[in-house]
Amino acid sequence: MSPKFVDSWREKIRRWLWLFSIVWLGVAILVIGYDLWSDSDWPKWLTRIYFWATLILSLFAFLCYGWDKRQARREGRRISERTLHRLSMFGGWPGAVLGQQFFRHKTVKTSFQMQHTLILVAHLFVILWGLKNFLVSFLI
Repeated sequence: MSPKFVDSWREKIRRWLWLFSIVWLGVAILVIGYDLWSDSDWPKWLTRIYFWATLILSLFAFLCYGWDKRQARREGRRISERTLHRLSMFGGWPGAVLGQQFFRHKTVKTSFQMQHTLILVAHLFVILWGLKNFLVSFLI
């Protein structure tokens, strides 16, 4: 494969991840708003925890990526990759994706991106499982 082909696909994936992360944060804000001002039973407590964690940890992850990039330029004390992955794993993945793209930080390091992709796939399964349960609860 030519490097130009790989770079074009890498850029397309970055754009889709950026868009998906923004949409997911919007969904999290809508669900939290609905939860706060609605008398409905939905969303259940597990869904509430997931959306609150997504919103709060995404903001924190975004700030951490910005701080780590700043420290990388100044050769200061850095945030460990393990901490950045944990933020993504516990719900801050949209902020991590946005922080990576906005600050252009940790986007080239292959080992970091492979671990980050596994975390994103795990969250995608959680989202699909939650969507299935949401749709089943409305159809029954």
